[in-house]
Amino acid sequence: MGTASKSLVLFLCLFSLPTFSSCAFLPRMEDYDPLRADTAPKIIGPKGQLSPKISKAIMERLKGQVEPTDILQRHTLLIEVISGSPLVTGNKVTLLIDGPATYDAMLKAIRSAKDHINFETYIFDDDELGRCFADLLLQKQAEGVQVNLIYDSVGCMTTPSAFFQRLRDGGIHAREFNPINPYFVPDEQMMKALTNAAEREVDVKIILPGAIESGLIFYAGRSYYTSLLKSGVKLYERRKDAILHAKTAVIDSIWSTVGSTNMDLLSFLNNDEVNAVILSRDFATKMEVMFEEDLRESNQIQLEEWKRRPLMNHVKEWFTRLLAHWL
Repeated sequence: MGTASKSLVLFLCLFSLPTFSSCAFLPRMEDYDPLRADTAPKIIGPKGQLSPKISKAIMERLKGQVEPTDILQRHTLLIEVISGSPLVTGNKVTLLIDGPATYDAMLKAIRSAKDHINFETYIFDDDELGRCFADLLLQKQAEGVQVNLIYDSVGCMTTPSAFFQRLRDGGIHAREFNPINPYFVPDEQMMKALTNAAEREVDVKIILPGAIESGLIFYAGRSYYTSLLKSGVKLYERRKDAILHAKTAVIDSIWSTVGSTNMDLLSFLNNDEVNAVILSRDFATKMEVMFEEDLRESNQIQLEEWKRRPLMNHVKEWFTRLLAHWL
């Protein structure tokens, strides 16, 4: 096997957004040996698929930017198996941190739209920000730009129906989507991957929310803490002064992902989820800086302190663990 990865940071949240791909079963990591990747990966460039020689050169250049790691070989083996999508080069990726920067970028993109806008969201509130988006979407629709909106029925449960009816009356195609919105309830393979990594001295850190709107999911996720802590995984809970909403990961300062997928079987197999995977040292560095900033706003869970939690919490975790694969 190749050199083991030496750092892993996971930045997880407890919300789910709709996405675009799924598979009938999860591939087993042990079935894919990175040393068996004796051919160049399939990489698409601006003019089509790149030659094996150029593809190999790109991967070698990426490997030369970081400490020895087998994440690139593993990624090229698994990415097409899991998603059916090849690597694509020639991209520009900008990391948006927190709401204000993200909303500004979204509003700018909406204003510049010329033909259509496909807008998908978990929460769309009838508040100042929501009305700002609604007014702009209606304006673009009136200008002849077709606006298509998908909103989650659970995330928008408290939003008045009149809010969306106004959008429909203005010509916007608005549709309601209602998946079951799971969070941190890892399956056996994911637990094994995390604990094995920690046991071979990989620095594994996971940030989770200190509280969420679903009590069942909250305690189901916490039921895994003891096993993770005993293996050496470092767990942190974001303090309650902010909502932790991102689902991101960084591995070995080169592999990053940002998307809507939660760490559970329903997200992996059933829900429609979408993630962008970025192979870039520069982007990964920005992701790690963001992670460290959130780490400073989180409390670390210590094993000995965790063992002293109230008995009722033990009971809640045991009960919700029984329901884990249906949450």
